[in-house]
Amino acid sequence: TELIAAIALAQLQRADEIIGGRIEIAERLTEAVKDLPGITPPVVREGCRHVYYCWAAKLDDGIDRDLFVKAMTAEGIPLRAGYMKPLYTLPAFKQYARECPVCEDVEKRLILYENCSWSPTNEQIKQFGNAFEKVTEHHKELQLEKSF
Repeated sequence: TELIAAIALAQLQRADEIIGGRIEIAERLTEAVKDLPGITPPVVREGCRHVYYCWAAKLDDGIDRDLFVKAMTAEGIPLRAGYMKPLYTLPAFKQYARECPVCEDVEKRLILYENCSWSPTNEQIKQFGNAFEKVTEHHKELQLEKSF
C-alpha cells in the first residue's frame, strides 16, 4: 500500500544509520567474547561488510548448545539455538537433498543474538560478556548435571 511504501522509503533513507548501529553493537558483542574458550564469534573478511541482521557465533564441539542457550537465557541474555534447519532438509526442497556436512555441523553449533530486535546499552553489553564468561566457565559442570 502507499502507507507501507512511505514507511519503507523513510527507513531506506536511514539504512546507513540503522546498519551502522547494528555493526557497532555486533562489534562490541564480539569484543566481549573473543577471548573466551569454546566460542567463535563472527568474523568479517577484509574488504567486506557484515550488516548483522543477527549476531551469530559458533560453539566448539562438545558444548551442549541447547544447555548453553538455556543457561544464557537464565542469565538474562536472549539467545537462540540455531537459526533454521538447512533448506534442503525441509519437505519442499527434498528433491535437492544431498550431504552437506559443513552446513549441518555449523547449524548444530550456531547460537544467535537477534541484533535486529535489541539495542543493548553499554551496561547490558558488559552483562552479555559476563554471562558468556560465567556460562563458558561452568558449561562442563552443567553438562555433568544434565547427565544425572
